[in-house]
Amino acid sequence: MLSSEQRRIPQLYDPVWMTQRYTVEGKTFQQIADELGCTTSPVRKALVRYKIVIRPRWHSRHGHCGAKPSRTYKS
Repeated sequence: MLSSEQRRIPQLYDPVWMTQRYTVEGKTFQQIADELGCTTSPVRKALVRYKIVIRPRWHSRHGHCGAKPSRTYKS
């Protein structure tokens, strides 16, 4: 039986769709959430559930052209 969220936002339960939007198209959590009409939390949970590698936060702000953050941080 499907949960209410699965019925309302089936894309969150489709690993191919999630991979296409996040990895191939390079959309951010927020862009995907806006498209689905939800918050970023279920988007992140779906990416984690399907073991889709989450980009570093600076990657989303600078596009996916290989730009590096303006600061370097020591570990």
